Amino acid sequence: MLLTTLRKSEKIEFGWWVEIITLLPACSYYFGPFTSIQEAASAKVGYLEDLQQEGAKGITFRIKQCKPEILTTSSDQQ
Repeated sequence: MLLTTLRKSEKIEFGWWVEIITLLPACSYYFGPFTSIQEAASAKVGYLEDLQQEGAKGITFRIKQCKPEILTTSSDQQ
């Protein structure tokens, strides 16, 4: 899901992403890309709230610069 408006001329090789890992269900999620760490940090609040409301447990997150190929994985897929 692209939440940041980028100009066509802008190309993000490694953008800022919010990585969220939950224990129950056992999933990893990537949200982004964002153009700055501050933008990613602001957006993560909504993602964390959504997962908490859905009943996810053992939620951890980190913001990192990367280029994930798969945005959502679960233990069923590994």
